[in-house]
Amino acid sequence: MNLHAPRKYIHHKQRHPNSNNSKPGPPPTTNILGTWYITRSSSPFWTDKRNVTINLSTDRNTGPIPINSLGSNATVVIVNTTSYQAMNSGPVRSTAGIDRVVTPFSGRNEGSITMEWRGSGWLRIASARWEILGWGGEEGDEWMVVFAEKSIFTPMGISLYSRRKGSITNMLWDGIERGLRGLVDGCSEQEREELRGLVEGIRVVRQD
Repeated sequence: MNLHAPRKYIHHKQRHPNSNNSKPGPPPTTNILGTWYITRSSSPFWTDKRNVTINLSTDRNTGPIPINSLGSNATVVIVNTTSYQAMNSGPVRSTAGIDRVVTPFSGRNEGSITMEWRGSGWLRIASARWEILGWGGEEGDEWMVVFAEKSIFTPMGISLYSRRKGSITNMLWDGIERGLRGLVDGCSEQEREELRGLVEGIRVVRQD
């Protein structure tokens, strides 16, 4: 399993490129498009909500877009529709925007993939950056680990995106969690506490 530190910590990660000195295998060809469920997160914006669903699509018939191909076609725009419910209320709320690649997958162990979200409609003045730290799984049981930078509306946090509402298996999550904790060790002492707080603060997000 190959996870990358968020880019705000990358200068420290480069001094510790692979703690186990092992060569990473080829990246999975996970399709970024489709429906994802946020099933775990350390962002307070998500942990007090339920049924958080993110649908990623394009306005053109591009077919699947493997995550490891992001950036190979800079013209691709991903339509992002996010829906959720408050913990104790029924109405479904939604936001819409578009995602573009800022820093593409390099094909080497050089960091995460950075995306920029920009809102649509009344949210068109809003923008936020998010990073794909790692991904994997088989078709229908895929996952992504996402780091969201702090924005004017949302705090910083790390989230697990899953294809299934029931999330991934506990065994797989244990492996991802160990990988995230390993990233903490690659940071300076000052930044280590910040990243550790994000990793240790990950909680289950309710999916009905």
